[in-house]
Amino acid sequence: MTTYNLSSIMKEAHKIRRGYKVSMSDALKQAWKIAKVEVRNNAILAARKAAYEAKLAKEVAEYNANYIASPARYYGNGAYTGD
Repeated sequence: MTTYNLSSIMKEAHKIRRGYKVSMSDALKQAWKIAKVEVRNNAILAARKAAYEAKLAKEVAEYNANYIASPARYYGNGAYTGD
C-alpha cells in the first residue's frame, strides 16, 4: 500500500489554484495526479538504487575473494624489512 503526504498534496493544489485560476476540485485532481507520478518515480528510483547496491556488493565480494595480500604494500611505510 502506498501512502501519500496529504499536506503536500493540499499545498500543491493551492499553488495550482492560485497560479492557474482553476477551481479547487480541478486543482486537487491535478495535485493527486502529480503525487501519483512522484510516488511511481520514487519507487522506480528506489528499485534502481537497490539493484545498483546489490551489483556493487557482489563486485566487492568477488574482489575480496580474489585479493592476494602482497608484502610489497608494506615497503612504503617502512614496516617491511625484508624476506
